[in-house]
Amino acid sequence: MKVAIIGGGAIGMLVAAYLNKANINPVIYTRRREQAQVLQEKGLELIKNGITTTYKVKAIPFSEGLFEADVIFITVKQYDLEPILDCLNKNKLKIPVVFLQNGMSHTLVLSNLYTESIYLGIVEHGVLKQSDNCVIHTGEGCLKMANYSRKSGKIEAMADALNSIGFPIIIEGNWYETLVSKLVVNAVINPLTTLYGIQNGSLLENNFYLLNMKAVFLEVVQALALTKVDSLWDDVITICKNTGSNYSSMYKDIEHGRPTEIQSILGYILEEGEKRVVSMPGLMFLYNSIKGMEAKGKEERND
Repeated sequence: MKVAIIGGGAIGMLVAAYLNKANINPVIYTRRREQAQVLQEKGLELIKNGITTTYKVKAIPFSEGLFEADVIFITVKQYDLEPILDCLNKNKLKIPVVFLQNGMSHTLVLSNLYTESIYLGIVEHGVLKQSDNCVIHTGEGCLKMANYSRKSGKIEAMADALNSIGFPIIIEGNWYETLVSKLVVNAVINPLTTLYGIQNGSLLENNFYLLNMKAVFLEVVQALALTKVDSLWDDVITICKNTGSNYSSMYKDIEHGRPTEIQSILGYILEEGEKRVVSMPGLMFLYNSIKGMEAKGKEERND
């Protein structure tokens, strides 16, 4: 099986490492030529429980175009999707495509995609990109995906291979429920940890932070008109505990002066809430705060 992974970030490299472990050799498509060269020359390093394993991988700059594949994983962030979608449509690719993004803004543009087999997924692993060719697997979880399109892609063999080596793949039945559960978690944890400058678990160690978590959570479920509120809250707490020593991806983006996924997370929720005429002062405060931090970081980089 030929698997293409578009994106050389933490998620892309994590999936590539475990595909290699399962004897499926993926091709990683990177944004920068320098990263592709490092991966080709030094291999892909996976660190787990203090043990480093190096896998030989093929890496190509995305600008050189896509080669033949049976499945494509797209692991770039939501704001980097446009040129990739354009490329898929230009080449009229019909092979299964799996999207692994935080937030849900990308679901609004997938109906225009040429391929007839689309899967949407979420990654519940703890993962940290150490360098251009090294990723740290900080916490075990699973990769959940669900069929977005009417036609299913033949990804069962790949899922079975990954399951067999201890990298769980769960095929869900409802893509919206799969994505929205992660969206709720990201909407509560990411902006708050970024604003406070703390690790995920610290939210549970401070009663005032916890009160704000619950207030944000209630606005999110109201904006999205979600039921099963108790179950969703349990998910937020569980993820917060399981990733207690981690810094959220949004925190890391601000720390390194990168754009965040605030638009695809809170931006999407705010738009949905406005449709339902829901009051969301807490979410608006968080959205504006993170956008302000992004703008400040941009100004500092340009000085």
